[in-house]
Amino acid sequence: MSGAYEGRQIVGMDLHRRRSVLVRMTDTGEQLETVRISNDPEYLRQVMARAGEAPEVVLEAAYGWYSAADPWASCYGPELDLAPDASRYDVSPAWHAWVGAEAALGFAVSLDAAEVHDHAVGLANGFRERIGLGPSDSAIVSWPDPDGAHLAAFGAAGIAAAGRAGRARVSFHLWNDEEDVDLAARTLGR
Repeated sequence: MSGAYEGRQIVGMDLHRRRSVLVRMTDTGEQLETVRISNDPEYLRQVMARAGEAPEVVLEAAYGWYSAADPWASCYGPELDLAPDASRYDVSPAWHAWVGAEAALGFAVSLDAAEVHDHAVGLANGFRERIGLGPSDSAIVSWPDPDGAHLAAFGAAGIAAAGRAGRARVSFHLWNDEEDVDLAARTLGR
């Protein structure tokens, strides 16, 4: 159904800098029309005219640094001066991540989950042994670090680690190897 509909309509708008998507539907949720438009005010008026008298409008909005009048001047905050046009509804360009995600997901589904688990837990247990902890069935290793010295040493060595409630924490993954275990243990003097 895309033509005349006499009942009350709702228009959902997903607004972006150059193009937007508008969905017209009945108040019961039946879809009447979906259009992708360039942000031409006249074309927007035409679509809205098909929505009848005083339609309810719902805007999708996720303000972020890319929604600013000058995105590159506001990407580090703290204040956000929203753009005066539809670009205020833009989200950060993430298409590079989408391309990478497709390849990464293809790789991930080709792996044997049990082998990945065994690899990561094996590395974690190797690290546990080097620092005097018993084995576990987890790739996450946590140990007391009340003054944060171990966490600071890891940071200085370029090792990603976390500190929670007076404990240091590392975790091993598919991309880690024995050299990573050795670096982490040597960083702690073990």
